Amino acid sequence: MKKQLLLSASVCLAALCAMPAAAENGPGAMSQSNYVDAASNLYITNKFCDATQPVCACEKADKPDPNTPPAVGCVQVDLGLGLARYSSLTKDIVLQLNEIVPSSRLYSPNGFRVVAGYSVYGIARDRTAGGAPVWVQMATPSGLLSGFGFAEGESVGKPMGGLADRISERLAMVDAQGWATASDPAFYDFLPGDGSRWRFGASRTAPDYLQIVEHQTPEGRVETRQDLGLEVFCDENGVLRQVVTPAYLADFRVTGQDAFELKIYPNEPSCVPGTRAAGGWYDVAAGAVHEVFWTFSNPTPGTYGVLDVVCRRPG
Repeated sequence: MKKQLLLSASVCLAALCAMPAAAENGPGAMSQSNYVDAASNLYITNKFCDATQPVCACEKADKPDPNTPPAVGCVQVDLGLGLARYSSLTKDIVLQLNEIVPSSRLYSPNGFRVVAGYSVYGIARDRTAGGAPVWVQMATPSGLLSGFGFAEGESVGKPMGGLADRISERLAMVDAQGWATASDPAFYDFLPGDGSRWRFGASRTAPDYLQIVEHQTPEGRVETRQDLGLEVFCDENGVLRQVVTPAYLADFRVTGQDAFELKIYPNEPSCVPGTRAAGGWYDVAAGAVHEVFWTFSNPTPGTYGVLDVVCRRPG
């Protein structure tokens, strides 16, 4: 299965590979809307539309697995990596590729985020004087989206869309020690209003950028990635190399300029014997059979406009 993902040079990304053949042969016009609809102040998630429609629905699987095809109508790839460790508070772990505008991250393993429970869905390109994004968008485990705006000099983002006085959710920026900061945060702390806290990496240079770091329950129990049975490895250049869950091992390899591949194996001794490579990630057994093999590449390296997505399965 090979499909192309077209991208707008200015605003949005186009539909991915699961669209019907008719849509592939005659794609509609790109939506020219801004990131936030001025009338409703809501974040626009639809990236590719028929010429007669200002927005269009994004169809995706309710429960992704390693074979889930890219969504129709938006640039979102959700690949499920199974459940977290038994008795863990967070249940599903998902690899998600989601880019708002064409960028080099789309052609790198680092474009993928590891999602467990709540997740960071997107951030604004515009920055405050302190270097913080003017808004950050969060996604709930069920896929509902909420945007939080950061005023100049403020460390706590308030819900957008006129909802600040009606819902208790907040998003805070903190430094490496957990203290509030209005500039260059190390973490985003999402506070859903039930007494829990979800922490995500906020430093662009950190390997956990926009990925979950830890979850604290209302009772104060802290759940780290290790508690989830989740391990994330990067290579010496800071590029995502492996994501390991109790059920699967996702193995990334850069194959060239603007190109990489992803093989997902069952986390079983026949595929993952438990030995380690020099870089610290797990060895994959010789002759191991992957469950699914994805490749992502740019047919015109260095020019951000098209993404080729290929999915192969054994047999």
